[in-house]
Amino acid sequence: MPGGESGEEVWDRYDQVFAEAAADGVRTAVMFTHGAIMRSWSAARVANISGEYATHNPISNTGAIVLEGSVDQGWWAHYWENLALGGDRVSAPAGDGPAGREAPGNTVEWHA
Repeated sequence: MPGGESGEEVWDRYDQVFAEAAADGVRTAVMFTHGAIMRSWSAARVANISGEYATHNPISNTGAIVLEGSVDQGWWAHYWENLALGGDRVSAPAGDGPAGREAPGNTVEWHA
């Protein structure tokens, strides 16, 4: 989008939020964000999530990725939950947009 952030700028902004939490002494945090950003940032920054995996494995806007690591030392995913946390009470697939749908092509396996 003309005048908007690049993908790298968005990811850098997310890195800054994680760094701010670490600088405040936070050892465990819960971050809330849109499913599409979770997928793209994880593909760019998490060692065991490839772009191909993130492309072919949707994540609901109320899904979760459990990470361990830091901005400086890198990240490792322990869990990728593509379904809505809270089940049917909060699930709204029609509102998930592209983040809640698999991209065309082959599904890719991932193991934590």
